[in-house]
Amino acid sequence: MSPSTMTVRSLMLKIATLEDVRYVAERMRPHDRAERLALSHGDDAVLASVQFLNHPHLAVTVWKGTPIAVIGVVFPHPGVASTIFFATDQFRHVALATTRFIRRKLFPILLSTGIHRLQVCSMDGPEGTHSWIEAFGARQEAFLHQYGRNGEDFRLFTLSKDGMARVTSVAN
Repeated sequence: MSPSTMTVRSLMLKIATLEDVRYVAERMRPHDRAERLALSHGDDAVLASVQFLNHPHLAVTVWKGTPIAVIGVVFPHPGVASTIFFATDQFRHVALATTRFIRRKLFPILLSTGIHRLQVCSMDGPEGTHSWIEAFGARQEAFLHQYGRNGEDFRLFTLSKDGMARVTSVAN
């Protein structure tokens, strides 16, 4: 196993390739597709997703050899990280392991880089849409009325460095 991969049972997390991102983007959940389009200048959710490869901090969760979820962070300015996430309907098979990875590996990496704020911008959706985000201790900071290109509403969730450290210590 190379330093750029992590494998647990039939689950692997690795640096995302164009093929991985395209595979997930072509099969992403309807809410994820709508969110990508709401934040894109174009009408192609796959192209909007593949453009994330311009950011060096992008990984893919692979389950039984199949890419399932794309996860990453971008750094809009010093001390702040914003998340990237979209998945296929198969995410339920890797949700727990992905959650563990974020708590045990990603948060400590972010903390070691001096991040003091992690933010997640998520399109409003059916009840339960944001429960996974909230499970990490993130709290809704703002309701972004008509934030998407067609007037879609979004919610901004944040997690402080203390919150990331608390979640990390509980996970280990």
